[in-house]
Amino acid sequence: MAECPPRLDNGDMDEALLIQNAQTYASRHQFELAERLGFGIHGIIFAAGNKPGGGGRAIKIHRAAEPFQRETMVYERL
Repeated sequence: MAECPPRLDNGDMDEALLIQNAQTYASRHQFELAERLGFGIHGIIFAAGNKPGGGGRAIKIHRAAEPFQRETMVYERL
């Protein structure tokens, strides 16, 4: 299930906090972050794999709630 990290007072996420939240999310869901695949104005994308091995994922960590919600609605329509 998609989750959005908490926002800072100015509405944007600090990059260090984004990465920390990504690591916490991955750990909670039994996988680990791997290399950084990309980034943009809305967030950062990491490769992630299962801790025991096998299977791969990509995790996009958004800086703010609005782009996250907009992207979530797009995926739900697909």
